[in-house]
Amino acid sequence: MNERKLRQLLVASALDSPPAPPADFAARMTAAARREPAPVALPGIADQLELLFPRLAPAMLLVVGLCLAAYVGDAQLPGPDLSDGVSQLANEWNFPNPQY
Repeated sequence: MNERKLRQLLVASALDSPPAPPADFAARMTAAARREPAPVALPGIADQLELLFPRLAPAMLLVVGLCLAAYVGDAQLPGPDLSDGVSQLANEWNFPNPQY
């Protein structure tokens, strides 16, 4: 498109009046705005973790409590402690000697 035609189009569009909206335009837009639900923002990672941690907290406390109970119970029982028991098991285990 050349410069002269472009200038003619711009002058013609500036002189022309814009089209009038329909008579019930405002009522239709208001009704459409009331019908459409508000857009829901996606929850961020912080919101998801905040919802997840209250559910995990009792389970984490239960695991920590069971570990502490096992530790205290093991210390109260007579016999070798854990490291002595593992070394005794390793010495008694029947490992075959590889034949080279």
